[in-house]
Amino acid sequence: MTDDRLIKIIDNLLSEPESQCVEFKENNSDPEMIGRTISAISNTLTLKSIQRGYIIWGISDKIDQTGRHTITGTTFNPNKKKVGNQELMIWLQRMVQPCPSLDIRRLDFHGCNLLAMIIPRSANEVTTFKNEVYIRAGSSVTKLRPNDTAMRSLWTKVLSEDFEDQHAKTNLSIDEVYSLIDLARYHEMRRLNGVSSDVSTVFETAIRNNLITDNGDKTYDITNLGALMLAKSMEQFIDLKKYVPRVIVYSGKSKLDTRDSNIGNKGYAIGFDGLINFVLSKVKSGEVIDNMARINKYSYPESTIRELIANMLIHQDFSVAGIQPTIEIYSDRIEFTNAGSPIVDKNKFVNSTNSRNRKLADELSFMGICERRGLGWDKVVSEANINTMPTPSIEVINSTTKISLYKERGLNNMTEEQIIWTIYTTACLLHERGECLTNTDVRRCFGIDDKNSAMASRILSKACSSGVIKVFDTQSSLKNRRYVPQWVK
Repeated sequence: MTDDRLIKIIDNLLSEPESQCVEFKENNSDPEMIGRTISAISNTLTLKSIQRGYIIWGISDKIDQTGRHTITGTTFNPNKKKVGNQELMIWLQRMVQPCPSLDIRRLDFHGCNLLAMIIPRSANEVTTFKNEVYIRAGSSVTKLRPNDTAMRSLWTKVLSEDFEDQHAKTNLSIDEVYSLIDLARYHEMRRLNGVSSDVSTVFETAIRNNLITDNGDKTYDITNLGALMLAKSMEQFIDLKKYVPRVIVYSGKSKLDTRDSNIGNKGYAIGFDGLINFVLSKVKSGEVIDNMARINKYSYPESTIRELIANMLIHQDFSVAGIQPTIEIYSDRIEFTNAGSPIVDKNKFVNSTNSRNRKLADELSFMGICERRGLGWDKVVSEANINTMPTPSIEVINSTTKISLYKERGLNNMTEEQIIWTIYTTACLLHERGECLTNTDVRRCFGIDDKNSAMASRILSKACSSGVIKVFDTQSSLKNRRYVPQWVK
């Protein structure tokens, strides 16, 4: 933070009451007061998801008749203050644990000498002073006891902070926020998806949904969630650029001959249509005329591609280094790879409501990018059934998850493994709907002629033998039996 920006922040704070994250002092140099206040402000920042607070010397904590705090100036110099035989700052580093990286600035503020201590939020721990935990209650400092509600809330916040909540850009003006993320598009996409949204309050909506953080000092931070969703250019968020999706197109069934490639540069939400259109352009199979309109045909269901790309982005593990979400297009399949192993067993993907990054999943759903949690994989399985395609396979390889979508249609073009997996996922889908898998369902999935129910029965028998499904009503004839997933009790 530059001195000019800090001076502007202090100028804004002069017309505000002393807050939970700001402490005004004139010349109070009591080490105990400073230590308790650092602990209290740091912990309050954690509770409120604010990135920084301040102790400012040279300003009265009282508001005068003009509605502003009085500028008094200060003679306090922490570099000359000692506690016993120790310098104040060295003493604070011992007494405050973990001691935040304190930034102390001496400023010429409208001709008066000010001293500002910038206190950053502690990301992963509760901040103590002399092994005691403090917090701000209004403008006062309060000691917390182990069973206090505020103490429990503080620890919950420390232990549960997600990657999405961390901050990608800090200390921004409103204009700077608007220049970096596309809030107009955010409003428009939510509105088109039926989410009530008022363009005049879109900034407040983004704060409420944790895309932006209000620091309480007339500055704002963009969270990782806000940047990943809405960045106009990921080049402005260097630490997040490694999470943008990459597309590679190959000429054949292997990686030997790369034909084309593309790397995204926008946030997931505002760049999604461009990404989808690029992928679809590489799997176009022809055109048809419908009611005088020319409609593109693709080798894969468009809605399945959309859902698998969204899932790839949502379920990536941001803590795994060096693995970019990647879409690889071969002549016979598309592979979608993201960092991290699935957080649920692959056999329970159907109707699973678990998401590794819940806030990201919810926001993309509100903007019409993907299905609500619990419906995405159901849609993928259903689309495969309708198009007589195998259900996409799931592989976990070296801390990555790879989903493979094959273009082959019909029973004769599938491997036995694909057939069994399709049978199992279809049985799971029907079970979630309160139905059982039947011979008719199998014929429909694989495009088997209605007269050839015996073939469908043989497939069902093989699936039972493999242990993925079981007979629900053993008393029925072979043709009329109903089946459920093996795990159903």
